[in-house]
Amino acid sequence: NMEIAGALPLPGLINEWRASQVLIDGKPAEAMRNKEGTLWVNLPQGPHQVMVAGSVNNRDSINLSLPVKPRRLESDLDGWDLIGLREDGGIEAGLVLNRISRRHEEKELRNEFPPLVLVERTISLGLQWTSHVRVSRESTDPVASNLSVPLLPGESVLTPDIQSRDGHVVISLPAHVTSVEWDSTLKPSHSLLLTAAKLGDVVEQWRFKVGPQWHAEFSGAPPIHQQTENQWAPLWQPWPGEELKAIFTKPQGVPGQSLTIDRSAYSISPGLRNSELRLE
Repeated sequence: NMEIAGALPLPGLINEWRASQVLIDGKPAEAMRNKEGTLWVNLPQGPHQVMVAGSVNNRDSINLSLPVKPRRLESDLDGWDLIGLREDGGIEAGLVLNRISRRHEEKELRNEFPPLVLVERTISLGLQWTSHVRVSRESTDPVASNLSVPLLPGESVLTPDIQSRDGHVVISLPAHVTSVEWDSTLKPSHSLLLTAAKLGDVVEQWRFKVGPQWHAEFSGAPPIHQQTENQWAPLWQPWPGEELKAIFTKPQGVPGQSLTIDRSAYSISPGLRNSELRLE
């Protein structure tokens, strides 16, 4: 429903999916693309029905960026799987259509490569255990992508609008979005196992920040760095399929004499040349 007459951007960039027909209220309409590849149509004031059609031949996956996110989306699919639609009818920033059954006809040879995606996970162990994940597209071409990131054991996502199901966070990166981040809490445990995805287009980085309350021992993939910002925070960049096992223990107190202080007083007497500090 257009409150005033204006232009409306339609789903799908030119390098994602090319529309061959646009109908407004059942009548053919003219549309134009801007330099970013977004398709626009002019709409007069009031409610309208806009239909966009295009070929999906020889395509097994279609990414659709949504310049304007609708409040609710319904789908009627046959032979396709939709990623980005939530159970409550809400949607992510973009949609991905994956073909379920491939046709047996001969397909044309295409030189299409999935975009390179970097998954950075920082695990902080202190009074509370937390995890921060950043997923970014490293490819220079603005191509939409989707990814399923597995949750760690005992991980609960805190960031709104980030949906998790079946132990995974399923995200979509539209062409105009370069990264997505979220925070989680972790249930403290004695050990943690991380396994890199066996995907050629995904690069993972794991970083641990261990507070003084914990002692950590690591085995498996070797770290590429040990410190950051004068803090011991080892960083791993594993190969696909590599594993890292971490074992955590609480440092034990050292036996010896103990002293109980009932009262203390600290005073400062500033002077022209020096100051007197007294602890009683």
